[in-house]
Order: sequence, then structure tokens, then C-alpha cells
Amino acid sequence: MTFLEKYRKTNNKWHDKVFIIELYHLAMTNYNKKWSIKNTSQYFNISIGLASENLKIANAIHHNQELIYCKTRHDVLDKINNNEG
Repeated sequence: MTFLEKYRKTNNKWHDKVFIIELYHLAMTNYNKKWSIKNTSQYFNISIGLASENLKIANAIHHNQELIYCKTRHDVLDKINNNEG
């Protein structure tokens, strides 16, 4: 199963999709040093902003694992943005 197929599974939780995007992006940047968020967004057919947000969320979860218990990715973004302010 490809990363795209895993991403498109409808029964994925929000954090599954975040980590699928992160793993794909990290694998591709390791393989191709010129790989960018734009390439990742094109692969998943999502906006650059959404790809960037998902990578930001994944990074935040690596630093605060409690965030994975949030109900939605938007809840995580709210917590991240409140801590930056």
C-alpha cells in the first residue's frame, strides 16, 4: 500500500494522516535533497498550507505527546498557536 492509499483511507484518524504526510515528506527529503513541501502537497493533492500545517502538528506532537489526544487537528493548532503568542 502506498502512502497515498494510506492517506486516502476514510477510517484514518486525524493524527494518522498527519504522520503519513510526515513520514512521506521525511522519506522523500532524505531521498531527494531538493524535495519540498510543494512536492509533498502535490503528491497528496492538498494545499501547501495544509501540508505545512500537518508537518507543524507532527513536530509539535513529537515535543508534546499529549497533543495526540486532541479530538481534531484544529484543536492541536489552537494549542500550538496559543503557546506561540
